[in-house]
Amino acid sequence: MSFTVAILDQCKWCNKMIDKSLNKRLRSYCSTPCRNKWLDKDRYSKGGKERQIAKTNLLALNPDKNKKKCGICGLWFKKPASHVYLIHGLSALEYKQSMGLPVSKGILGAKSRERASQMTKEWNMGEQLKVSGLKTRYTIGDPKAKKTSPFAGRKFEHNDYY
Repeated sequence: MSFTVAILDQCKWCNKMIDKSLNKRLRSYCSTPCRNKWLDKDRYSKGGKERQIAKTNLLALNPDKNKKKCGICGLWFKKPASHVYLIHGLSALEYKQSMGLPVSKGILGAKSRERASQMTKEWNMGEQLKVSGLKTRYTIGDPKAKKTSPFAGRKFEHNDYY
């Protein structure tokens, strides 16, 4: 069994002429970004953003042992703290306090928690935090503690991420 590979003169995505001396592997595209856009054309086409949001919301309707339920909207997510911040505008701390959850516990799905734990062990983060965190470690209500964040004062829009 044999097959032939078509080598095009114009890019499938942007219709520019393909310089065959520069990219012998792409064959049908003028550059790697054009190839990636073509392969993921649903995201770049008209209405792609709406389809991505609909797909995310459809996936969030299905409960799973690897997901946690958002206490505000009832959808299921692997990382509900990210969803709560981006969609509902609450920090993880505010969300936990409003839902009566323990502030010191994380809210991740089983697989996400397992992966985060594995990465923490691989990178030896426990030892790094013990050393670097000594000068910034405070308890809740400590007057010396300052609330600082790189995102302080910035309100994220839903469109920033979809």
